Amino acid sequence: MDKEQCYSLGVVSKTQGYKGTLIFRLEVDFPEDYSKLESVYIEKNRKLIPFFIQQIEILPKGFARVTLEDVDTEEYARSLVKGNLFLPLDQLPELAKDQFYFHEIIGFKVVDADESEIGNIIEYIDIPVNPQLLVDHKGDEVIIPISDNFYRGIDKKKKEIYVSLPPGLIEVNLG
Repeated sequence: MDKEQCYSLGVVSKTQGYKGTLIFRLEVDFPEDYSKLESVYIEKNRKLIPFFIQQIEILPKGFARVTLEDVDTEEYARSLVKGNLFLPLDQLPELAKDQFYFHEIIGFKVVDADESEIGNIIEYIDIPVNPQLLVDHKGDEVIIPISDNFYRGIDKKKKEIYVSLPPGLIEVNLG
């Protein structure tokens, strides 16, 4: 399995006990959606290694206590700590019609409230307090904050995201 076919689920945070139990930090909006997870890929030496899950318990604050098949020693468990967690893209939870995953909007057209086309999304920049879109605007790159204040909706079939930007935001990016 290649990373390009997967999405990031989180990271192996630490071990717990001496029988190979791991603590995952799930970097997702709804960790409880993963309470019945059957398998996961852990990145080790730049390769994704599949592991089957024997038991998973969702803990507060986005953590999960996990027992993996064939990981039954503290030493083996420690070798997986700090490994990034991945799942295949086809396992992403279904979203409401007006919601989207950031990886799926790359290439979408951004349209402002006055119906003017701003440009196509090049990249999603994941800044926790202020996520942003990098957009190709007539050959120049502009940054648009993607917050509830600006976001008006999405049409996945047309591949368009609708925003209502404050006057001058695009020009500030170009200056």
